[in-house]
Amino acid sequence: MASAQTTVSGNISGTWSPSGNPYVVVDNATVPADQTLTIQPGVTVWIAENISITANGLIQAVGTPTQRITFQAPIASQYWSNIVLNYSA
Repeated sequence: MASAQTTVSGNISGTWSPSGNPYVVVDNATVPADQTLTIQPGVTVWIAENISITANGLIQAVGTPTQRITFQAPIASQYWSNIVLNYSA
């Protein structure tokens, strides 16, 4: 069982740490241009059905062999839409 739950939608940026697990994306979310979303090792991101994450800014997500970053649906029979990366630098 997770120790916390963080609900996110709309404009997202900053740092997601494992202490906020799981991060639940309940509506389409966007990393705005010129902003960064850093996802730390060990973070779990649940993306609701038919929801997208769009990065017009930067997403930095680097896990480790023992602390993976996981993107999944909260319910196995549901499917999230996509993660779109529009960032160019």
